[in-house]
Amino acid sequence: MQRMIITVNSDERVEAVFGRPLRIGFVQDLVETAAALRGVQIRICTPATAEQAFVEALSLGPVILVAGDVPHLPFWRLADAFDHLEASADFVVGPAESGGCYLIGMRNGLSASLDAANVLDEAPANLLTAARSYGWNSATLPGWYRVLNYADLARLAADLGPFPATFARHTRALLDGSDLVAQALGA
Repeated sequence: MQRMIITVNSDERVEAVFGRPLRIGFVQDLVETAAALRGVQIRICTPATAEQAFVEALSLGPVILVAGDVPHLPFWRLADAFDHLEASADFVVGPAESGGCYLIGMRNGLSASLDAANVLDEAPANLLTAARSYGWNSATLPGWYRVLNYADLARLAADLGPFPATFARHTRALLDGSDLVAQALGA
């Protein structure tokens, strides 16, 4: 059985607010975090290829779709999602504090219409209702925040402080070498 993590590497909102290098740094950090899990394959997709990648991966094992704007997501959240999917959950949702989701996961063998490029923007309650309508067991992870605006970026910069320098290192390097944090703080 293959375990797959897919991230969508084209969040125009992040790029429009912070620029392309930070968006790429976010995804690089998420990939490094996911790589800490054993037996997991990682695929980076565009919105146009996300749905096909999700359907193909779902035929091989459990799949987690992660937002590309969570460079600070701890690996244990990914591990918890796989634990739920490999135990009894058919569907896992990680609700984002701002609405939408930072993560969704599905157990292999399921089939459902899924707009993988936009599903992370759906309200978690709507996704859980849809999962129940299919008769699926679902699990909900603790909330997390996505970095979508300057307030989120300022929070991220503060939250990264106590972590080791290797955690979200690409994002840190970009924040340390730019005025984005100052902009976020209104300086």
